[in-house]
Amino acid sequence: MPEHIWKNVTNPLNYTNNPPVTLGPYVFWKVIPQYNNMYILVRNDSWWGVDVWGPAVLPAPKYIVFMGQSTPDVQFQNWINGYQDYMVATDVFPAISLVENGLKYPGTRLLVFYDPCPRGLWLNTQWYPLNYSQVRWAIAHIINYTVEASVFPSFPQTEPAKMPWADWPSLSYWTNWLISNYSANYCLQGPDGTVCGKIYELSTNWTLAAELLESVGFTYKNGVWYLPNGTPFTLPIYDAGGYHTPLALAIVEALNKFGIKSYDVSSPPYFWTAQSYGTIPDALYWLCTGFPWTFDPYYFYNEFWGVYSREYPVGTYMYAGEWVRLEDPLLDYYINLTRYMSPTSPETIQLYKDAIFEWWKDLPAIPLVQTIYDAAVSTKYWVGWPTPDHFISWPPDWWTEFFTTIVAVHSASAPIRYVLVKFTQDVNVTFHSIDGQWYGPFKAGEEVWLPRGEAAIFILQGQAVELTPPTTSTSTVTTTAVTTTTATTTAVTTTTATATVTSATTATTTVTTTATTTVTVPPTTVTVTKPVISTALVVGIVVIVVVVAAVAALIALRRR
Repeated sequence: MPEHIWKNVTNPLNYTNNPPVTLGPYVFWKVIPQYNNMYILVRNDSWWGVDVWGPAVLPAPKYIVFMGQSTPDVQFQNWINGYQDYMVATDVFPAISLVENGLKYPGTRLLVFYDPCPRGLWLNTQWYPLNYSQVRWAIAHIINYTVEASVFPSFPQTEPAKMPWADWPSLSYWTNWLISNYSANYCLQGPDGTVCGKIYELSTNWTLAAELLESVGFTYKNGVWYLPNGTPFTLPIYDAGGYHTPLALAIVEALNKFGIKSYDVSSPPYFWTAQSYGTIPDALYWLCTGFPWTFDPYYFYNEFWGVYSREYPVGTYMYAGEWVRLEDPLLDYYINLTRYMSPTSPETIQLYKDAIFEWWKDLPAIPLVQTIYDAAVSTKYWVGWPTPDHFISWPPDWWTEFFTTIVAVHSASAPIRYVLVKFTQDVNVTFHSIDGQWYGPFKAGEEVWLPRGEAAIFILQGQAVELTPPTTSTSTVTTTAVTTTTATTTAVTTTTATATVTSATTATTTVTTTATTTVTVPPTTVTVTKPVISTALVVGIVVIVVVVAAVAALIALRRR
């Protein structure tokens, strides 16, 4: 935080921090509350990053406008008409058919990407009878993973999760190792000597589920499973809402058919707090660990260290560790051993395998499906979005990495700007650029002319340096931003660079004009829509619109 501001704040709880001081290439401009608290950022052309990395890293869009999510039909129309250039369709549309239909229109495209976190069912290991690993594995064998995958709203359809991390090629070594040891005899070197055992495959197997429950004293009578004390086994499923609810309902249906009474509790107001206190038996949401970000397995299992569950027992707020409060002395042993070891040494690799095996045996969280997100983009005004063969920036707009996506986009109506860069290291990347050419891989010391967006990505990642400023011819125009609509309208009023206005509304339209600004051609505005949803996910929808020329705005007003 900026010291020169915050050191003078006497009461931080009452300080509004308006306008906020930030270090990025965009600065806060204004809020329009009537449009779901729409807020607008404007590019800082004096951004310090240009002095560090070169002019190529300054994004092309002049404005970024975050707008509240509207109804699915309005969002869909904005997408296919080119009014909305980016949104995560998975979080907007209730049906995959809308995603499929949208691709029939010109200028529409999907960015399909795997989130690092599968969706999973977390089980409170301090909650009877979930404190038995046999019961946790029984639940895992009751779930129908094919059904789980079929109800998750992704296009193309997702697949069951075979492991508690993303199905990424970069993690395939550990995925293949885990799968290869299903049902195999595996020996662990623990503090008390060698311990051998087996782990199960994550599959639907009701016969095995029944055997596991019976092994800890459960009984089955007249279609109902009973606890050892003679009371029916009841298990509510708590979920985070949104697309998690269909996953939870499918589990509820499977449990009831198996003979375990179950019902769904979707997005209760106390959901996250109850987890921290350990006062609910389970929770269905993202199964995130630090593994996909670090490629170091230690960051997969370290949050399950028993130190946390002992420091924050059930009934106390858990400030560190995973809320399921796993207690496993053998896993604790591996966590202690690997905390300060080199992650690449052969000894550490073997300990990683032992720890993953032990975690899988415990199963404090059940992986359900791989999380496939569908980002819907329009190429009417902007090109250079990530694609399968142009995946040089990470597209989720709720991640800070979305900045690199904004850096890479290029106005569809402007000439491509090229930048001469020199690679400072070998980069084993091949991609299809916006100019239709294939580039890469690159060798350290190689000098290459690249389109500005791609060049900026490599520069920001420290893999290349800019040798010359981008070449472009510019002229100036006077622009006024931004014409917007309320959440009940079908579109944002937009214009092209020739001041031709297209407008489509279904309800009251409010026009907000700003001070006149001089910018370089093509005038550009990025409008980012933040969703209004009931889940705890922090997601957004990006809309990029061309800045409305002052004359065109007047014409539009007269037509209304």
